[in-house]
Amino acid sequence: ASGQEVDFVIERSDGKLAAVEVKATSKITAADFNHIKALADETGKMFLRGIIFYTGKEAIPFAKNLFALPIRMLW
Repeated sequence: ASGQEVDFVIERSDGKLAAVEVKATSKITAADFNHIKALADETGKMFLRGIIFYTGKEAIPFAKNLFALPIRMLW
């Protein structure tokens, strides 16, 4: 294990994973995905996607299966 952690890991019944982080910032950089990328590396094909919810206004794709989404999209 890398010792890094993400806020939430959601696991489907088939073992596939999604990682979720919540950040109180309006700007996201690639470095904000480091913990999610570490989980993706550790879990390999079981990793489906990583999402960071943030206070910005735009949905931003960062890399394959990595996205920053405005927290306001939840409601």
